[in-house]
Amino acid sequence: MATRAVTLMIPGLAQPPRGVADFPATPTLDRLFARAQRRDDPAAVYERALTGLFTDAEPPPWAALSFWGDTGQRPNQPLLRADPLHLQAGTHHHIHFDQARLDLDREESAALVASLNEALQPEQIRLMAATPGRWYLQLPAPLSVLTLPLSAGLDLGAPPWSPTGPDAPRLKRLLTEIQMLLHEHPVNQARERLGQLPVNSLWIWGEGLLPNHWQQPFAAIMGTAPLAQGLAQAAGFPVLSTWDERLLDGHSDGGSGALLWVIEDLLRPALWQDPEAWLTALTALEQRLTPLLAALQRGRLDRLTLLPLNGAAYRLARWRSRLPWPRSRPFMQSIGPSPD
Repeated sequence: MATRAVTLMIPGLAQPPRGVADFPATPTLDRLFARAQRRDDPAAVYERALTGLFTDAEPPPWAALSFWGDTGQRPNQPLLRADPLHLQAGTHHHIHFDQARLDLDREESAALVASLNEALQPEQIRLMAATPGRWYLQLPAPLSVLTLPLSAGLDLGAPPWSPTGPDAPRLKRLLTEIQMLLHEHPVNQARERLGQLPVNSLWIWGEGLLPNHWQQPFAAIMGTAPLAQGLAQAAGFPVLSTWDERLLDGHSDGGSGALLWVIEDLLRPALWQDPEAWLTALTALEQRLTPLLAALQRGRLDRLTLLPLNGAAYRLARWRSRLPWPRSRPFMQSIGPSPD
């Protein structure tokens, strides 16, 4: 496949944390957004925007796709994702930290899951750890609930997990029991003695069922997020983990494969209001985009589209990249904060 168009989905780019005063030099980002053509794009919630490129299924099958990406296996029963969290409850807001801050190892995860499965057995529900920080509830039948994706739970000030729908009371009761077991669990007691965050809650989400048909606007997906990898496998095309310049090889009238590149690195720093981590991720993003801009200007790439999930999409065609560049201004002046 000769890639002629690249779309980058970059959640968190348009939401710098409060306290970011001095931005590093970002000449590539500044140029891209200065020259790109803007069009409205209402998709703003990361997980919904990503799955919405491939299916309009409601509710979106986030757990099933993530499981597929984590395990390489199509799920054969209803699932919910159950991400282990540390919940800090404050006077005015709540803060949730997931595996990116917990850093659970396999032994800790296995011990927690084994204990929780004893409590879940009467419900005929089984908890499975696909990775130490991503767990799944395997259900005997679908539950009639509506949940919010993980990014909503990690947002600073997000309320505690609260599903809606006919089966929501049952699921809330289960979570309460799980939280009580986690509170006294030896794994958490050991973590607290070591100054580590304990696992004291779960974010349960992703109740949708896999559809029979997938839209295929891309020929491949690049990214390490399990949701992106699951989408690639479900839609039946390659998933790539790292950028390779050889993707651009081929004649200009040859393959027209479009690539979706999902970059999550800025998302959690934006949600957790972590300026240092956000700026580090921004610098890394600038380095990744520099060869793409060069490829566009040299004619090795026909189109570059950026989706910062701020209510707009920004498209830069090859011919526009060859026009005289307007006077650069910081890219944040072009994309601004996400609209309410």
